[in-house]
Amino acid sequence: MKTMTVATLSAALAAAACSSSPSDNTSATATSGAGGTSSGDTTMTASSSSSDSTSANASTGSSGQGDEVDALPELAAKSVCGALFRCCDDKSVTNFFAIMVADERLAGLASSLPPSATLANEAACVSVLSDVFAIAPFADWMAAVKAGSVDYLPKAVEACSAKLASAACGAPVASALYDGSCFGFSAPAGGVEQRTMFARTDSVGAACAPIRDGVGSTLYGSCDPTKAFCCYDDPAKPGVCGLPYDAEGKARKGTCKATSALGGPCEFLKNVQLCKTGETCETSTNKGKCVALNEGPLSLGAKCMDDSFNLLGVCVDSFCDLLGSKKCEALKADAAKCTGPDQCASGSCEKGTCGATTFCKG
Repeated sequence: MKTMTVATLSAALAAAACSSSPSDNTSATATSGAGGTSSGDTTMTASSSSSDSTSANASTGSSGQGDEVDALPELAAKSVCGALFRCCDDKSVTNFFAIMVADERLAGLASSLPPSATLANEAACVSVLSDVFAIAPFADWMAAVKAGSVDYLPKAVEACSAKLASAACGAPVASALYDGSCFGFSAPAGGVEQRTMFARTDSVGAACAPIRDGVGSTLYGSCDPTKAFCCYDDPAKPGVCGLPYDAEGKARKGTCKATSALGGPCEFLKNVQLCKTGETCETSTNKGKCVALNEGPLSLGAKCMDDSFNLLGVCVDSFCDLLGSKKCEALKADAAKCTGPDQCASGSCEKGTCGATTFCKG
């Protein structure tokens, strides 16, 4: 079986938007048995592994929440900086900000971020991180809330803040800091992992725009991904659903179009037609077809990837040896060689070796 993967989507988006393309922050580990201080990128399917926040909890939010959502960057910054100053040394803080320094959207703030600048105290951290969060990853979400296309869920923000405040130093606080469903800078993996404080509500026929927070939010835009995706207008191809950004990296306008149901057609490169969230596009034939995603648990020794590099499930208390046996292998002990934190029992792979994490140990 051949499926449309995030790598395929990322390449296409990059080609469409050049250097200003949306960053492919969707990621996942091939194991559920260990957490890491960073996510390990694996082959995932676009329609469900991308960051597509559903409207399941929309009833707890409301439209017209501009003033409320404007407070989000500072609320998130206070929670994150509280954890950083409680648990993290200077090296860990620099590592935490590295992904932000590398993001072209934040070029104007790079000189204010570690290692170029030292955060003298927690208040200084909150000030600069509030500015960061107001640009990425929350700017497009906030604009969509103000436009009435997305519901803002303050209770979810409170839950994320509580999670950071209660996380013990070491692996628990690292997991909370990088949690893409909360305040993590990188987008959530998708599927059951979403930005919990937002719920997209635009239905078929509504005007839509890309939300730059991972591949899924870019493709589905402000549309409710259980029902629709954003069909972007491409002047060069009238009547065809194009990519979200033009050759200069400018966002295109679009209209929410119905997603395909299970067994329905799907396409990405010529005339975009997406499956609803929770399904994937199987493309072993000339015409793609929406099929159920393989997300079931896999035990030690089970085959976890087929010969076409499609994941067959999730390794439990083990890791998927993507470049080797393609089976679920036992987690590695300290001092063993590794290429990612998902391979280590400790959840930490530093300088190619499994061991106790040194990130934010307190």
